[in-house]
Amino acid sequence: MLLTAEWFNTQLVAELGLTDTRKIINIHQKPLGDGYAASTHVITLDYNKNDVRNIHSVVTKTPIMDSSILKTAQINGIYQREVEFYRVISQTRVGTNIPHCYYADFDAESGDFLLILENLSSRSPGNHHTSRPLHEIKDVVRAYGRLHHAFSSLPELRTDIFLAKPGNGKFIRRQMQQLLVPMIDKLEPYMGEGTRHRILSQLSYFEKLYEYSKQAQHSTLTHGDAHQANIMFGEKGEEPIILDWQLARFGIGMEDIARFLLLSTESEFRREHTDELVRVYADELSAIGSELTFTECQADYLPMLALQACMSLLAIGAADFTQSEEQRQTGVKLCTRLATVIDELETEATKLSIWT
Repeated sequence: MLLTAEWFNTQLVAELGLTDTRKIINIHQKPLGDGYAASTHVITLDYNKNDVRNIHSVVTKTPIMDSSILKTAQINGIYQREVEFYRVISQTRVGTNIPHCYYADFDAESGDFLLILENLSSRSPGNHHTSRPLHEIKDVVRAYGRLHHAFSSLPELRTDIFLAKPGNGKFIRRQMQQLLVPMIDKLEPYMGEGTRHRILSQLSYFEKLYEYSKQAQHSTLTHGDAHQANIMFGEKGEEPIILDWQLARFGIGMEDIARFLLLSTESEFRREHTDELVRVYADELSAIGSELTFTECQADYLPMLALQACMSLLAIGAADFTQSEEQRQTGVKLCTRLATVIDELETEATKLSIWT
């Protein structure tokens, strides 16, 4: 889709507060970067008159041009899912922890999509290398709590696109089996000679844990890829904003908390603060009217950590960490954290009836 000043003047009249006399006269597009499956650009907007109401820039999100990734993304429906997520959220105006969406469109025939979101460049993106301080992590956990509570009561989200289809667990398990060799290659430096056996041991629990998460009594829409690189942090204590809802699915809220702690904190920190952070999550839910208790959240944490360890194996098996030094460092960090979690789960598995 070709974006022009005229397109904005036609399509985003209400969203940008345009009038017959206040129009956009020019746009400037600058690449912001590519994620795994999408490209983002900053669009600067020039108006014919200055006004304090002017929104001076937005961010566009479109499919990535890599044909193999594009095909996988379309098969898995991630573009359609994120567009539908923003459509629902824009209509219901849930929460301040999600980017404001000005436009969301998906073409089922071509698989093409376009999102136009608020520009958050005044904030700092998280990354896999630098852990955030405890108070910021607590803010993230509270944000997930508020969103999970709001999502759980939105019937507009309980559509097929966000609900796990029968056989999804088996499909993901087959993907994991196909990626077993690269999983082993990447984790063996951290786990030693028994890497293959230990990975297969973790994967043997996957389908049971997956079904457990999708049939939860207290189900909610989960982010599906919770980690620091998908969060924008404010410099002055502003609420964190959570990006990239392409993998959103109904499940257990603790999935997001476990995945965030696994991928975004050092292992020693995670072990030391797990109970405290689960308490923060439960307290946030309680404060806004949820019946979910700390005991129930705590009981879900370990099985969801195991589930997210399996899902992280899939992500690591598919990832290419060889394109740059930054990617190499990301691979080292993620493999180190995942190997440590697998060590812990081997000793904890015998304690949980759901794993047997």
